[in-house]
Amino acid sequence: MKLTLGKTILLSSSLFVILFICAIGLTFLDIDRKVTIGGSFIYHSVYPVISEEEGFVQRIGAAENSEILRGDTIIVLQNKDMEMELSTTQNKINILEMELEEILNMKKFDSNLSTLNITKLQEELSLKKDKLEFYKKIMDDKKSLFERKISSQNQYNEARLNYKTILSDIKSLEISIDEIDRNLKKLDTSSLLRYKLKQKDFENYEAKMRYLEKKISKLSIVAGQGGKMLADKMDNLLNTFVSRGQHLADVVSFESIDFIGYAKDADIIRISEGLDVYFNVELFRGKDFITGKVMKIGYKPVFREGVAFFPVEISVDKKEFFNRDRKYYLQAGVTGEAIVITEKNLPLARLIWERLVNYLDY
Repeated sequence: MKLTLGKTILLSSSLFVILFICAIGLTFLDIDRKVTIGGSFIYHSVYPVISEEEGFVQRIGAAENSEILRGDTIIVLQNKDMEMELSTTQNKINILEMELEEILNMKKFDSNLSTLNITKLQEELSLKKDKLEFYKKIMDDKKSLFERKISSQNQYNEARLNYKTILSDIKSLEISIDEIDRNLKKLDTSSLLRYKLKQKDFENYEAKMRYLEKKISKLSIVAGQGGKMLADKMDNLLNTFVSRGQHLADVVSFESIDFIGYAKDADIIRISEGLDVYFNVELFRGKDFITGKVMKIGYKPVFREGVAFFPVEISVDKKEFFNRDRKYYLQAGVTGEAIVITEKNLPLARLIWERLVNYLDY
């Protein structure tokens, strides 16, 4: 083709326009810097079903791979030793309750009896004192008559003997009243001490009763969350012995799902928590429909063929999405790629310059 001046000018103008557009693009066109991580989706909440007590499996309340709700009974264990200890403790509590009541009743009875005896003795003492005054008056009269030679000495001696007899009875009654009063005080102290000791035993057995009831309640293993129960040969556990801390099954919640990927050592330094992520899932042919955020970075590497990979846990915003008006659900085990956006809105010219500098360094 023969170039003329007009064609040359037109070609130069076209090249200038193209270069101008490229310059504009390099200056104002922004792109994101990304890191691609391979991995798979997992369920976020997996609740392990673990026995907190030991015993023989008496009943199985949930079938393998069945849907269960929070609080549903999964397995019921039986521990006869624990049940026997609970029964013995309950019987001991009942006996102590009766003994405490008996102490109170006996104390009340003894106190009433002692009070009644004291009352009777005090009444008798009051009569004796009145009688003493009467006999003292007779003795004084007989003494006066004897001194004036009106009555005999025998009459005076008889009156004096009656007076001394009544006085001796009064002293005996006063001693008896004092002794009963001292015994009543001792009775109060002794009863109080016995009651406190029994009350302490009663409180100890009540605490033991609550402890055993709590342990027995744990023989019924219930679901801590709703979901699907995953177990191997659950029916074979019937009548078998289960030890404390034994892992029996897992309850998987379908409410949320995560992505576990592995980044190379050269890429992990560019990843931080909170970065935006979208996924490329070949199975669904749509990477932009599923998004998430970097949740946790593991710093303990896993080596594969001599290459270090670091685990990265990524939360998934929604487990369901639409693609061509059809709804899809993510399931655990689906593999894909997580595209982590490490830097946003970088000028294209900067990336080209970095590539050029890296190339010239080599």
